[in-house]
Amino acid sequence: MKRLTIFVLAITAALFTGTEAILAQYIKYLGSVRLSYAENDIDIVKVYDKCLDRERDGFDGIRIEAKQGFADIKKVRVTYQNGDLDYLEVREDFQPGSNSRWIYLEGGRRCIDSIAILGDTDNRSPNPAIIEVFAGRQDRNY
Repeated sequence: MKRLTIFVLAITAALFTGTEAILAQYIKYLGSVRLSYAENDIDIVKVYDKCLDRERDGFDGIRIEAKQGFADIKKVRVTYQNGDLDYLEVREDFQPGSNSRWIYLEGGRRCIDSIAILGDTDNRSPNPAIIEVFAGRQDRNY
């Protein structure tokens, strides 16, 4: 029984270690913004790495993280390199250190030009919220 337990724990650890390593290869930090206290402020994260091939270099999801402060984010507008726009609902309150779920992009893997964040720093926050944006590329297995 002890051997079986050790075997199961070893397999579980190997699976999770491998998954994190693979996942890390496909997540990219896009940038950050500092949200003001003004309601419905718009701040833009410009993506400077150009994507030459959407299947190879594109992303199929984004995630928002609150690095500092309390934030109220309503939606994001993703502008793709071909000029298309997506308006993605977030409607989430963030505490320092929290993050959104993965928000999938319409049309599969896409080349991102910029991300506009519609939201503000919550009044209970002593410091303006700093929001970081990440993009992910994987077979929808976030």
